[in-house]
Amino acid sequence: MSQNDFVVADQTFPSILADFNAAFQALASASAGAAAPGTTYPYQLWADTTNNLLMMRNGANTAWLTLAKFDTVNNRWEVRSDVVQALSTGGVTVRNSAGTALATFSDSGITLFTGTWRVKNAAGTETLIEGFADGGIYLKYNNSSKAWTTNTGLTVSGTLTADLINGAALASQAEAEAGTDNTKITTPLRVAQAIAALAPAATTLADIAAATAGAVGTLAFARRTTGTTDVTFGTTLAGSSLSPVSAAATVSSASGVVTASLATGTALSGTWRCLGNYDHTVTAGPDGSGNFVTLGGATLWVRIS
Repeated sequence: MSQNDFVVADQTFPSILADFNAAFQALASASAGAAAPGTTYPYQLWADTTNNLLMMRNGANTAWLTLAKFDTVNNRWEVRSDVVQALSTGGVTVRNSAGTALATFSDSGITLFTGTWRVKNAAGTETLIEGFADGGIYLKYNNSSKAWTTNTGLTVSGTLTADLINGAALASQAEAEAGTDNTKITTPLRVAQAIAALAPAATTLADIAAATAGAVGTLAFARRTTGTTDVTFGTTLAGSSLSPVSAAATVSSASGVVTASLATGTALSGTWRCLGNYDHTVTAGPDGSGNFVTLGGATLWVRIS
């Protein structure tokens, strides 16, 4: 190993021969030395024996560029550069010791040519992702597989949490309970929460007893005040066509004649369902004069809205 200023002075033999030999030896050894050569030139090579690096002077002769690092134990070298650029669109190919292509980095992307590949952490102690030819791709957490592909689909170990399904977001509890958003996906839990929030509470006898007369869920004995058709069990009518009634029968002390009557009240509100069979006319009587009287029938109704 030697270094030289590569300037041969005007001198006599054999000094000039020694100077030439020293320059040639420096060229042959890439100016190897523990420190940089004292005299430098653009694009000059220097083998840094302190750091085992191959250096090259830049074109302006102002700084050293690192080209490679020597592994003197295993007799190999490593490329040292921030950028590796291909000469063509075919890219750069990485090969193993047998010359078989392992990976290609080209304009169309990265292609791996291997039966097994792994992505590890910086320390090389943990496998993050691994794949096998004719097998699956495994996503790992702390070296434990959590999701992997199979010939039938995808297998997940543990709990799968998603914010979007096929581009649609999952409904929150508040959105499920509001029941107005038609763009979100729901889950069994959200359905249960929506039912609990939106479904009306069951009406009990205690609720009916405590309710205001005429409120939803209450009952009324009423007659139809409009229309001339009969109403069957389950039919619904507007409260405006119904009036609560009371039935009365009067017996004459003189003649013993029974007189029937229905006293009609104020029209009802809301919508009501018939709980009986309603005949719009009922023949009753005779009245005080011995004539039969025609009365509108009455039955039991429940308010549904």
